Amino acid sequence: MVEISNDGVTAKINELNAQLYSLARGKTEVMWPGGAPSEDPRRANLPRGSWPNSSLIVLPIFGPAINNTIYVRGKPYSMGQHGLSRALPWTVSSSTSSSATFAQEYSAGTKVVVKDVNSAFPNSFSTRVTYSIDSKGGLVFDLGVQNKSELPMPFAAGFLPAFARKPDDKVEVNLQGIDSVYLDDMSRSTHSNMRVLERINLVTYTTRAYDLRFSHTFGNTALWAQENWLVAIAPVTAPPLSDRKDLIGRPGYMSIRKGEVARFRASISLILREDHA
Repeated sequence: MVEISNDGVTAKINELNAQLYSLARGKTEVMWPGGAPSEDPRRANLPRGSWPNSSLIVLPIFGPAINNTIYVRGKPYSMGQHGLSRALPWTVSSSTSSSATFAQEYSAGTKVVVKDVNSAFPNSFSTRVTYSIDSKGGLVFDLGVQNKSELPMPFAAGFLPAFARKPDDKVEVNLQGIDSVYLDDMSRSTHSNMRVLERINLVTYTTRAYDLRFSHTFGNTALWAQENWLVAIAPVTAPPLSDRKDLIGRPGYMSIRKGEVARFRASISLILREDHA
């Protein structure tokens, strides 16, 4: 476990999978504990069938692949939901009291089991993720992806953290004619209830105890609620499904040349209400 803190905010990250599983200001914890270590007492009361993660780093696809198959330059490759990064090992490359950087490497064609799918991708790539807490107590997530193959690399990227929720919580958008998303209005229990707010990079998750204010550079924000247990608020580059078969040219999928690095950032501010501060 890697722990970072600043200005009264503490974050905990699993050093093996770079999964953020705890974010707290003082004693107020906001993360869904599905991915917390087994010794974490919050895991004792997890509902059966609930999401077994706290966050995911999504790469090189977002969402499920139809028939567990993607196409790159017309060639098929098996691929599990949300791509390879969730199943590849990470190493801690550097850390301070308020930041930690994790590194991951993938070699083209290497088979990786992702949700029971023997998955592979045609490009080699490296990934760097830095979690930091700034001087105002905001959590900053920086993602860098570098193509290490000769051919251009098409990909989608995202950061999918999940937060414990109550039935009356809501996500406020207040942009482009959208006022708020009440999570109970979304169908329950299945991944098909994901809603993608296109071109929305600023959202606020409102609860009785605190607000979580998100800003990011990914381009879109995906929402997914499971029962009244959790809500995932995910900065993503692309929608989860597309009518376009090949990843090249698919909406929200980028393409980077050999040696090129694509960079993304997401920030989360945890603001307690006065009676909970």
